[in-house]
Amino acid sequence: PFCFKMPRGSKVGPRVEIPWRRLTTAGIQASVNYATALPGFMADRGLCPISRVITIDPRSKDSTQTPFDSLYPLIFNQQIKDISLLGKT
Repeated sequence: PFCFKMPRGSKVGPRVEIPWRRLTTAGIQASVNYATALPGFMADRGLCPISRVITIDPRSKDSTQTPFDSLYPLIFNQQIKDISLLGKT
């Protein structure tokens, strides 16, 4: 399993453990780039900062881990605490 440390006070707890990572090295780099670019993109357009993330629950082997894994750098970098993990896909 792979464990993601969550921001202090996160609604999903101190960590989220997933059975495996499906992102390739390129996918991980893309998620890091996304986390870096999106806040500035939104600010440049006068949009509110991201304060909530809703994604598929990655903890089950029956679900996909990719949406959560792709958003994790954004969640961690922005210290987003309001996170909802939805049931199976």
